[in-house]
Amino acid sequence: MKMLVAIPVMGQYEIGRISLYCFDQLVSRDTDFLLIDNSPNGSPWPEWRERYKMDRWALASMKENTGLIRSCQYAYEYAKSQSYDILCLTHNDVWVYKENWDYVVDAMFQRIPNLGGVGLFGSKGCGKEGHRLDTFGSLIEMSGHGRKITNFFRTLHQMPSRRSSMQWESATTFDGFFMCFSMQMLKAAGGFDQRYQMHHMYDLDASLTSIKLGYKNIVLNLPCHHLSGLTANNDAKSVCGPDVHAANSQLFLRKWGGDLGVMVDDNFQYRWSL
Repeated sequence: MKMLVAIPVMGQYEIGRISLYCFDQLVSRDTDFLLIDNSPNGSPWPEWRERYKMDRWALASMKENTGLIRSCQYAYEYAKSQSYDILCLTHNDVWVYKENWDYVVDAMFQRIPNLGGVGLFGSKGCGKEGHRLDTFGSLIEMSGHGRKITNFFRTLHQMPSRRSSMQWESATTFDGFFMCFSMQMLKAAGGFDQRYQMHHMYDLDASLTSIKLGYKNIVLNLPCHHLSGLTANNDAKSVCGPDVHAANSQLFLRKWGGDLGVMVDDNFQYRWSL
């Protein structure tokens, strides 16, 4: 399956340079990248791409900081125009510590019927107030993210030799620092809900949209690290005010309140309005 890894960037150039270089080194040559540059004033990214000869990185330079949600929608439209099958969205302060992890993600979409989304950190439930009921995944640094729970993952066997068997669990929602979606599912959804401001809640919204459309979500057990959630915070506050999270949370609850809470079992049975 044809995969695109899209990475919006808003700053943190030195951190981003290291993170993006690691992505380029650890992702197979079968996968392409899209760098969405939200730092138009004196951006170092064109020079960086040329210096490290990142020839498979497409670069989209924005005139202003569009934020994560607009960047996600741009990535969706780009992936659709280029006929990709899978869109992976991540941040420029993330590390995934497995060579050719894109093969593993691809294998999951091929082996699990009607799979809509794959994350690396998530929850089996979402409560009536829009919060995760539990958190699990394989984040190396868990401070501020939740509990590290890796010992109950199931194993999917009988994959092609280059795609070794991997551990995974059914999920309801996952965190937006890393999430991969079936383009078929995203096309049915029309991409990402553009009513949300800048960032926050878009990940929970996209996760729930996947299962509401009849797809399945999983969390994949790959070692990873997310340095922080602070990449766009300063810009978001200056453009939208300090209550952007509260505003997005209110929108999320207006949209999903009639369905929450929702839980999933090991057989991908999603139970709504518990």
